[in-house]
Amino acid sequence: MARLSSVLSPNQRADLGRDLAGRVIDAASNFKYVVVTSAPEVIEWCEEIGHPWIVDPGSLNASADSGREWCISQGLERVIIAHADLPGATKDAFEQVARCEAAEDQRNACVIVACHRNDGTPVMGIPVDAEFGFAYGPGSFELHLEEARSCGLEIQVLSIPELAYDIDMPEDLSALGYSVSSVSDRDNSEETP
Repeated sequence: MARLSSVLSPNQRADLGRDLAGRVIDAASNFKYVVVTSAPEVIEWCEEIGHPWIVDPGSLNASADSGREWCISQGLERVIIAHADLPGATKDAFEQVARCEAAEDQRNACVIVACHRNDGTPVMGIPVDAEFGFAYGPGSFELHLEEARSCGLEIQVLSIPELAYDIDMPEDLSALGYSVSSVSDRDNSEETP
C-alpha cells in the first residue's frame, strides 16, 4: 500500500489493506491458508478474527518461501501464493486455480496468473517440493516463467480476471470505485481542522 501514499492517507491505506486482505481470505477460505505478516496491526487483526498467521521474514520472496514451508509442515503437496491486494478475488476464482493444479497432468506444474499489466504475479501455485526461487518485484511474471522452465515445471498460465487485477498504483483504485482526484480531495479535507 506504500505506493498509494500520494493519494491515500495512512488510515485510508490501512482500511483499504484490511478490506482487500479480508476479500482474499474469504475467497481462499475453502482451503487451508495462512497469512504471512510481521505488521503488528495485521497480526492483531488476524488474532481478532481468528486467521492463522506466521512471521514475515521481510521480503516478498522470503514470505513466499515461509508460506511454502508452512504448507510442507501441514502435509500439503502444493502451495498457492496469493497477494492480499486483489479486489475481485472470489471463491470460484481460487477453485479454478485449484482445479487446474489438481488435474492429473498438472501435478508438476507452475500455475500462474499474470497481473492486469502482464508484469506481476498476484497468484501462483507450485509443488511445495519444487526447487523454485521466487522473484517478486518488477517483471516477476516473466521471471517466474523463466524459473519454472529452469526447474522443469510444466507452465499453465491462467486468465482469471478476478485474480489478475491487483492494487499497486493509484490508477488501480478505479477498480474499487475510487478516482485519484476524489481520494486526493478527501485526503486534503481530512487533514484540514
